[in-house]
Amino acid sequence: MRSVFIGVVFALSIVVLSSPASAADCEVVHSWTSPEEVAGEAVLAEAFNAGGDHWEGVRVDANELQTQVIRQIASGNAPCAALLSPATIATLAASGLLRDLRDLASQGSWANFLEASALDGCTVDGHILCVPVSLRTEQWMWLNRDVYQQAGMNVPQSWTEFVASVDSVRASGKLPLAVAEGWPVGNLLDGIEVAVAGTANYLSVYRGRDTNVAGGPDYRDVWTQFDVARRLVEPGQRIARWDEAVDLVVQGQAAANVTGDWALARFEAAGKTPGVDFDCLPGLGQNPALHVVAETLAFPVSQDPEIVHAQEALAAVLVRDDVQREFNARRGTLPARLGGGDGADVCVQRGVALIQNGATYPSRDELLDGDSLRQIRDLETQFFADTNMSIDEAQARLVDIIQNAPPP
Repeated sequence: MRSVFIGVVFALSIVVLSSPASAADCEVVHSWTSPEEVAGEAVLAEAFNAGGDHWEGVRVDANELQTQVIRQIASGNAPCAALLSPATIATLAASGLLRDLRDLASQGSWANFLEASALDGCTVDGHILCVPVSLRTEQWMWLNRDVYQQAGMNVPQSWTEFVASVDSVRASGKLPLAVAEGWPVGNLLDGIEVAVAGTANYLSVYRGRDTNVAGGPDYRDVWTQFDVARRLVEPGQRIARWDEAVDLVVQGQAAANVTGDWALARFEAAGKTPGVDFDCLPGLGQNPALHVVAETLAFPVSQDPEIVHAQEALAAVLVRDDVQREFNARRGTLPARLGGGDGADVCVQRGVALIQNGATYPSRDELLDGDSLRQIRDLETQFFADTNMSIDEAQARLVDIIQNAPPP
């Protein structure tokens, strides 16, 4: 990777040129691949194209996206815009490879209507280097109301109530919890951890490196609930894909699923209404708080005046109220623009209210080093898959990881 960046700096020391197919083309590199994300992209493309330029979307696997963009810039073939992570933005910013949008932000009064933390996340050393297009949140439990009505029960309003409902749901012939293989398992356990431990304990462990909390009774409760969750899903009941797991809840074959806000679009695409056909519980209803990640588009530096003009036009489109509303409605995500949840469904309104009231927290992904994070994810994956691993053993291993993690 170091050699790549040396190449980037060398290429930019000569001149930075984009190579679109025509002057009005704007190549936008992203990882939006699900049907809901594709529908959202179409909103951006239509609004942008209406101004006379042309959106040229390039889909890249999420695991390869950041490296792909870096390589394009290094080869002198920088895209017009790209969906970049905070880490990549910071790295490229250090070499002056991203366009500073302060003038556009000032002229458009972005600070008056974009969510403050999202705009702050785009700001590096006073330079505004990206445009937030949506806010993504993961800590939601989705429940099918009809499943509970058929079982003669009220819909659970917390993780604790959900656990208490499991036997009745099973007796009705439904799956209590739909879980997909891979990253959705981590998503489930992350949601349970914050719901059960509470935000203060969570931050004490991952920000404060407090082994007393990690090894104490509150975190024993966390591992106990992890144990409950893993016993709800027989090995043969694992689903291959996250969308298939959500669809089991949408169709009434399963009672619940724990995943991100992207599930909302699948319910609504099936004609389901929140508060009528299904419920959405941020923080699993137990601890209504969310970890928020802004999705952002950044613009590599270019000396081509036509690309510069296209970048300015695209930035203006991305922050428009109508575009933010429709783009996020198609995907089930929260708008980065204040007031973007007005008139939206109850799930979006709940998420927006939590964010505006400050009920958010940094993820451990932002608080721990990469090696410690890998160890914790490996531990959780092993624990979920192996019911022979005890709660005591798992908790002791977490304490050891936290104890040996580098200081923040």
